[in-house]
Formats: sequence, structure tokens, C-alpha cells
Amino acid sequence: MKPTDESLLIDQASGAMNVSMSSGNGLLNTVALGCQAAMEFATTPRNFQNPFVVRKWLKQLRPDPISALRIKPNLRLPKKTLGFSFASNSLGLRGPEARDADNVLFGTSYAMGFGVDNGANWYELCLDPGRWLNLALPVGPAQQRALSHAYYHGRPRRALVLYFANFFPYAKRYHDFSGQADDVFEYFRWRHRYKDCARVMGKLPFKVAQALHKGNMLFLKSSRGVHLLDLNYGVLHRQSTGQLFENTVAAWRTLLQPFESVHVLRVPCKNEAAAESFPIHGLNAQRSTLDDNWEYFRSGLQRLPAITFQDLSRCFELEDYLLWDNHYNERGNRKLAHHVSLALQGRDVRAA
Repeated sequence: MKPTDESLLIDQASGAMNVSMSSGNGLLNTVALGCQAAMEFATTPRNFQNPFVVRKWLKQLRPDPISALRIKPNLRLPKKTLGFSFASNSLGLRGPEARDADNVLFGTSYAMGFGVDNGANWYELCLDPGRWLNLALPVGPAQQRALSHAYYHGRPRRALVLYFANFFPYAKRYHDFSGQADDVFEYFRWRHRYKDCARVMGKLPFKVAQALHKGNMLFLKSSRGVHLLDLNYGVLHRQSTGQLFENTVAAWRTLLQPFESVHVLRVPCKNEAAAESFPIHGLNAQRSTLDDNWEYFRSGLQRLPAITFQDLSRCFELEDYLLWDNHYNERGNRKLAHHVSLALQGRDVRAA
């Protein structure tokens, strides 16, 4: 079954699909947070829950025969367009594009870089652009392998993989898409017409009100403001997906096999970081599932020679993330750059 246009219009940018809120902090607290969130929703510039902001992002993307989805090449967007300055390279990707480099970066949008100004993305702070090729996109492993075959011409000495909670969901999404349609926009019903965004915006308050009692989402307050957390984000159970998990890990194993060494870093989503400070059952249950999925991914790649794993899921705080998005803010990018630098030096990040 195809996902609805409303869910993926929001999800492609930020990963938040179900708009609901828990009353776990008490009714008065919930109402107060809801009022603050409503005010911040309209004024926060990098709000990728707002379909009119998402509309601007979708207009920078295009269907692609190799990777299903690609950024338009050679973009140079000013800060006023998305709320942060944004650039793509000649490949329609982001960051370093040395095709003959010894080092390749893989991952989804966390590795791609999103949500902060040019110059503040984590890889710009710690990687030598002349020695790396960034093939990260919010797609599945089959699409990243196709990108590698098309553009990578170097000696595969080292691969860096930023594992994220959406690895298995994205693998499922693009597996379902493959062979079903030629246009990823049509298949997922992504729309960026003004009237479609207005329709989505009109439904959001009703979805919030309708789902208050379900506890599928939380508003949590940090020193930076109110965060929206989807308790279903990244949750995919192996038992309900047939061979998807096994096939996904096999695809990653094939992609990484040629490299002399592989570094896999698990970077946490906002919810995993929040679970460290907020002892809420829904967050803990979600983290348990995400822990299981990470362990399956890790164990499936262990047979590769010269591979190392580091789990950074306890290394970040809620304040490291954008308020209305799942990506890192400037502080989070600086922290990730520091951890990546240590990992590439062979040091234990968690001990640093």
C-alpha cells in the first residue's frame, strides 16, 4: 500500500509522520507546551513540520534513474529559502565529491548534511574534501550501491557509515518503490503545489486533537524550546517484514565488501537522545526497538574484515537537535565532527 501524500510530504524532510501528542506530563503541562509549540511552529525558520517549508525543500529534489531521488546539482540557496544556506555539488549530492578518493561516506540525510548553514555541516568541520566522496542520500542501500557504481573510481581504502534509525525503514520504502514506478514523486505522492500544502496544513490541528490520547508523539521542552518527538520514528519490527532485514544487511555487506577498512558509527535520533533525560515509557520502548535493529545490523556486518563499530547513542542531548526537525543543529554538528575525528583515529569515542 502506498503511503499517503500527507505523511510523506512531511516525512521526507524530517521523519515525522504521525501527528499526535502524549499527555504523560499531565494535562496542564501538555496544554502549556501545546500553546508554546503552536507559537513556535509559526515562527521557527527551520520548521520541517510545516508543509510550506517542506514544499521549498521538495522543489530542490528530482527523480533519478540511478538513486531514485537526487538533489538538483550545483544548487546555491541563500538562507531565506530553507532557513539555512544550502549547496549541492555537481553530482546532485552534498559535500566532498572526489570520485577517485580512497575514502567514501555512506548514510542517509544525517551523513548527507541538512539543517545548518554551509560550512557548519559536520563533514565540513572534520573531513578533507579532497580525500572523500560523500554518497549519502535519504535512500536505501541499493540506491547507494548504484551511486557508488556510477561515480566512485578510487581505490576503496576506507568507508565511513553513519548508521541511523531510518536505515531499515528507508530500505523498505525504496524496496517497495523499485520496479513499481519510474517517478519517486508520483509513487509517494509528494506534492509541492501551494494548494496541496494548504490542505495538509489545514488537517494538522485536527490530527493533533484527534491523537492527543494515543501517546504516539511527545512535546518535550529543552533550554532551546519545544521539540516534537514521534514515538513511531524508525520503529520497524523484524518479525513483520519478511526477509527485509536480512536482505538489507546483505546489501550493505556487498556495498562495503571492497573496502580495506570500514568504520560504522551509530548516530542517535532525537528520541534516543531524549530518552537519556526523560524517563518516559514510550521513549524507552522505542529505544529498545531501535537498539534491537542496530544490533541486528551490527551482527550482520561483523563478518567483514577490518570493520569497527561505535555506538554514539548516549553521546548526544536533546539540545543538540533542531526544534522542529530530527537533524542536528550547529552544536550537534560540532559534536558529531569531534566524534567522527576520534573514530577515524581509531580511538574509542565513548571514552573521550
